[in-house]
Amino acid sequence: MTNAKEKFEQICTHIEIFKKLRAVEVIHLVDNIQFVRFKNGEVLFSQGSSQKQLFILVSGSVVVEQKNEFDEICVLATFEKPLTSFGEVSYLTHSVHSTRLRAIKENT
Repeated sequence: MTNAKEKFEQICTHIEIFKKLRAVEVIHLVDNIQFVRFKNGEVLFSQGSSQKQLFILVSGSVVVEQKNEFDEICVLATFEKPLTSFGEVSYLTHSVHSTRLRAIKENT
């Protein structure tokens, strides 16, 4: 996994929310990163949860969903672009997630 962390450190400056980090902050971030694989259909975070994690899509695809007032699941967006980040608002503001994030292809 060291090679993956080294690669992440190199591409960190291409991820919008990390672009302005100082080198020491990038090193701290890389030291604390975990690479996780999610299976098709697996929920990364749920609407209303207060999970304290930030997700960055490396491969695969995810769908952002939200329950409406009729308790129906609505698809808001689908993402397949590597280096797309999710959950940053909840992570940075310590608030609950307003949406659900679900893998729709195997993800890293």
